[in-house]
Amino acid sequence: MSFPKTFNADKSFFDRETIFLSQHDWLLSWARQHTRGASEEAEDLVQDLYVHFMQMKSAPVFTDSDQIRAYLYTALRNLFVSKKLRSRRDVVAGPLSIDFDVVSFAISAIDKSHLLQVRSDLAKICEYACIRRRTHRAASALIFRFFLGYLPVEIMALLRIKRSNVDTLVETARLEAKTYLARPHVLRSRMGWRQRAATFSGFLPEDTDLLFAELQHRVFFDTEGICLASQDLRDRYQRPDVSAFNTKEVAHLTSCRTCLNEANRTLGLSEL
Repeated sequence: MSFPKTFNADKSFFDRETIFLSQHDWLLSWARQHTRGASEEAEDLVQDLYVHFMQMKSAPVFTDSDQIRAYLYTALRNLFVSKKLRSRRDVVAGPLSIDFDVVSFAISAIDKSHLLQVRSDLAKICEYACIRRRTHRAASALIFRFFLGYLPVEIMALLRIKRSNVDTLVETARLEAKTYLARPHVLRSRMGWRQRAATFSGFLPEDTDLLFAELQHRVFFDTEGICLASQDLRDRYQRPDVSAFNTKEVAHLTSCRTCLNEANRTLGLSEL
């Protein structure tokens, strides 16, 4: 299984420039929000993103404007967080790993001197998500986005919810994950969580591929609940009169490779 999911088709220089310029004003607006109104810093951020986008050896394949904006927004946000880390304005770099959209960006953008702390934090974030998904589907949404690399539009389809709901769920889980990093025992006690049966090391492999594989292993180690029958699972996506997934069913979907692959096939998404 590739981890996370990536685009892999080439685009021409002209096509890339056309794509980026068509979204320039929209990106600048978001950049100002990230920089809290600092116009010069926002313009530099968008310019840096433009250079990065144009110099890519291969660029993503876009089928509609939603995918274009989802990709560029993610790249802008990750570039902003990366710049903050490099400028060392943050005293503790580790907790910011959860601020990245997907785990691969968290690893690639962090200063090498912080990698040991970041790997430890990723182990804790994974533990949080796997425990919390039993009682709140925000944690399942975070698993889809952060650990498995699904795009927001794909999470919309998998959970049968609106885009605004996806954003709310993921951001809610990010906030909880930050609390878990800082005060895990307090959050466990408050939420009434029980300890996972499996106990994993707090640290992860240095090699990136092995790191991704280990995080996946932890996500799918404990299957929550029981599988839906294949037809029942397909009906959830193909029949509008069938109810959406409840919290326990979503937790199962993020912990069962078989059911998640069945859902991917039904929706025309890439399998794990």
